[in-house]
Amino acid sequence: MSVTDIDVYKIAVSMVKGYRCADIKQFVETAGGVVELFENAEEVAESFGAAAKDFFKALTAPALLESAHQQYDIVKKFHTHLSFFTDSDYPSKLRDCSDSPVLLYCSRKFDFDSYFVLSIIGTRKADNLAERYVDSFLSELSKFGRKILILSGLADGVDSIAHKAALKYGFDTVAVLGHGFDKIYPYSNRGLASQIRKSHGALITEFYSGYPLSPENFPQRNRIVAGLCDALLVVQTPLHGGSMNTVALANSYGREVFAFPGRPDDELFAGCNRLIRNNNAAILNSAEDFAYYMGWGGND
Repeated sequence: MSVTDIDVYKIAVSMVKGYRCADIKQFVETAGGVVELFENAEEVAESFGAAAKDFFKALTAPALLESAHQQYDIVKKFHTHLSFFTDSDYPSKLRDCSDSPVLLYCSRKFDFDSYFVLSIIGTRKADNLAERYVDSFLSELSKFGRKILILSGLADGVDSIAHKAALKYGFDTVAVLGHGFDKIYPYSNRGLASQIRKSHGALITEFYSGYPLSPENFPQRNRIVAGLCDALLVVQTPLHGGSMNTVALANSYGREVFAFPGRPDDELFAGCNRLIRNNNAAILNSAEDFAYYMGWGGND
């Protein structure tokens, strides 16, 4: 069995729709590996019973491997790095999350475990105050001499602000996409994505090329933003939106969560204020505060 064949199997198993990542991982682990899963599909299917019937029917369909071969040709063409959940280079923080992706596509091989990962998130309608907060925070944080990776989702607003400030102050930054590498959304961030790739950063996604762009992709993307980090910072968010859901995920994963406070009458900070009030996020006013919370030294 060649490496190429193994990678095609990894892509194929991740392409089966209608099953949770946790279930697919269990199928692979029960079989003893992804190759064994395909070679012994009927025997493994019997051990799971009727509940997994459709999964193994899809797994043995010739069209699945054909599609996986097409995806692997794209992976090779653009030198994309694959990280399967059983691979040694799969990020350890994601490995601890039962619902983490079966397979990650990365624009280059990237050692997430060598960084302290800080996810920065917030509203797409961020104002100048949010931009000033992020700029000041990362400017100050850059002076602590830590190997910090800034992670966000390449969306408009806070995500874009975070990636740009990370590049400005010398942090490596990674963008988690809600689609495959065949597109960049929003289109206006194509230049920013290129900057990230040309720096020491990367783009990552669980979606294969050609995967339909849908609003449902982005909440799915957000669990990577929450699971891959050591700490998550909410810069600015209203009461409802993706950021609040991402915080809930980060809390469930046991991540450190922080939020910038805002004026009581500012709707764009209503979510941050609620998170702080409900003890779902620690209040943050400066990088010195953050360093103190993380035990890096700082104010008493």
